[in-house]
Parts: sequence; structure tokens; C-alpha cells
Amino acid sequence: MVSAHEINAVRFPVYHSMNLRVDRRYQFKNSNLIVYFSVWNVYNRKNVSMYYWNVPDKKVDKLFQWSTLPVLGFELEI
Repeated sequence: MVSAHEINAVRFPVYHSMNLRVDRRYQFKNSNLIVYFSVWNVYNRKNVSMYYWNVPDKKVDKLFQWSTLPVLGFELEI
């Protein structure tokens, strides 16, 4: 019997991504503010998101996930 992992390994290449995040927390009397900077897919690996049929070229083609993406945000804890 073939496992689900073996089936998916045949259809998709190995997936890997590394994300980094730096947080700064500010504490107030009744709340906390967290400010963060994050970078998704730090080393810009091309991970396959899905395959699709390319109509003009009449072939199966790949759609890739995000390349390197910086994210700046904040969270308020009350």
C-alpha cells in the first residue's frame, strides 16, 4: 500500500521555507503593544503551489508561492 506522503512526493517537489520575525513589546498599565517585523521565505525559494493547464502553450505549468515578502505589523492586547 502506498502512503499519502509517497503520493504527494511524486506530484510536488519538496517544500521548504524559512520565516524570520523580530518583536518589540511595550507594556502599559492595562494593555500591551507588540510591534513586529517579519520576512517570509527569507532565501526566496520557489515552492510550487499548484499545477495548472496552460491553455495557450497546451501544457501543464507550475504556479509558485510567494517569493520573499516583508511584513510589518502590530498587535494590541487589552
